[in-house]
Amino acid sequence: MNLNKEQIEAIATRTGAYCVMATAGSGKTTVLTERVRQLFDEGISQDDILALTFTKEAANNMLKRLSLEADKNLRGGFRTFHSFCLNLVKREARFLPYGLSAEPFPDGQVLYKMILTAMKENGVRRKQYDEVKAAISSWKRHRITPEEAIDDPLNDPMFANVFEKYETMLHDGGMLDFDDMIARAVDILEQSEEARDRWQFKYVHCDESQDTDDLQFRLLQLISEKHGNVFCVGDFCQALYGFRGANPENLLEFTKWFPNAKTIILPENFRSTYEVVEFSKKNAPIENELTKNIRTGNASGPAIEFRMYTGSNEEAESVLSAAAQDPANSAILARTNDQLGIYESLAMQHNVKFQLLGRSGLWTKPEINMLVGLAAFCLGNQPAEKYNQRLIEPYRRAIRSATPEKGLNMVMEYGRLNELYGDQDYSDDENFALTNLKTVIGISRKFTSLGEFLNHARKCSHASRKSKNALTLSTIHQAKGLEWSNVFVIGVEPGLLPHKRGEIEEEKRIWYVAITRPKQKLRVSFSGSPSSFVEPHLTQEIREQLRKGSEQVEKLQRQMVMFQ
Repeated sequence: MNLNKEQIEAIATRTGAYCVMATAGSGKTTVLTERVRQLFDEGISQDDILALTFTKEAANNMLKRLSLEADKNLRGGFRTFHSFCLNLVKREARFLPYGLSAEPFPDGQVLYKMILTAMKENGVRRKQYDEVKAAISSWKRHRITPEEAIDDPLNDPMFANVFEKYETMLHDGGMLDFDDMIARAVDILEQSEEARDRWQFKYVHCDESQDTDDLQFRLLQLISEKHGNVFCVGDFCQALYGFRGANPENLLEFTKWFPNAKTIILPENFRSTYEVVEFSKKNAPIENELTKNIRTGNASGPAIEFRMYTGSNEEAESVLSAAAQDPANSAILARTNDQLGIYESLAMQHNVKFQLLGRSGLWTKPEINMLVGLAAFCLGNQPAEKYNQRLIEPYRRAIRSATPEKGLNMVMEYGRLNELYGDQDYSDDENFALTNLKTVIGISRKFTSLGEFLNHARKCSHASRKSKNALTLSTIHQAKGLEWSNVFVIGVEPGLLPHKRGEIEEEKRIWYVAITRPKQKLRVSFSGSPSSFVEPHLTQEIREQLRKGSEQVEKLQRQMVMFQ
């Protein structure tokens, strides 16, 4: 195995606490797993070594590298934070103030219905579910009890009452939700010296430590208390989960948690070409010892490309055409999942195999299912939801004979979908469901009949998500930790990237993650005008052309702008 001096130094560490600050493509997972391999070679048992990460995929990847099998009976090993804490809580359940059921972590749908029930009993509208869930999650991560939440005048009293009811339902059923796993594990370790002594590890590792919150860092403290050997790997520049409570400052203030800790930096990017590395270095969201020293020994490659388009449809046609030249080695990355809908549709039209990372795409969303279902009902192809069916029945003939776009707009109007999916708390352009409906209606313009469009919609909704040698469509969040030869970052324009509702410092990190995914080629595109992330990298000549307005757009659309 070829390792550089910084990697060798990190792997050789043993006694004490270490914070390994690793740049993108620096082989940080290789360093962590190789360190564990050497500990095994030195006779340390797997049960005395703990390596924590955030996803099953990441944990299984590390096991695979070491040719190990997952073992649920082990106290340690390679685990996600949540699986480790659930195991701890189940084994130490007698220290909880309430009993646990045999299977204490229920299906997500069960928890969802419990929160809805608690909301209904406290007069909270269903459309506020996301807000309520976020509030409850935040209270739990900060170990705030329902009573404390109710007593705090700064909290929404209705939300706090929902929290109290929900917590009572969990306790009565002997259940834990996602946040409870870690919170209850920390409670047990803090309150019982006996339990804490049983859960000490000779060597504690944490991957992706920039994504930890304060509670997870407290867990690392507690389980390393006896031996003091902690090895955390992370990159502040790739911290994307502030909205989930992650606190990347913990990585920068590591000695606050672990006094006398040492810092090792891994500044060499083994993944990308010189051009990509230099571009990412100029876009690093923070200047510190790591970002100032980022380097690569890789050869030069293609220059960074920027493309401007007249609209998202033109952008999608051009980007998909380019990415389809080498689909297995290419990815199209977007700030939001909703931006990818048009790419799903175009890929189906042009028989381009694709895989969509993360959650379901545009064509499986409930509002799209409703629109397509009602339109199919108008053609006599299938029954529709009864309430809307009665509303739309008198207009079936007119809808059937209209163009696809006009027909779908009639379905929207007569089926009262604006009422069903509208939300008075948001303006139209902030409502995700209505935006999705408008996107699909826009796509329908490409078809000559409603029947042809519906056939396309049916194919899109059944598109394979695991096609081999397929083009990857992904949000930037889902792409973190992955790499491709060719990466197309789309929609880098005001309001999208950075996102209008995003916190600017985190948006900078999201942008940084996107531009550090390619091994060879990076192409950035936008419609109308570039965002603040792109504009500084355009030449003065191109800036002048952009300022001239729309008469230059067609020319710019054909022009490749090179990073200088």
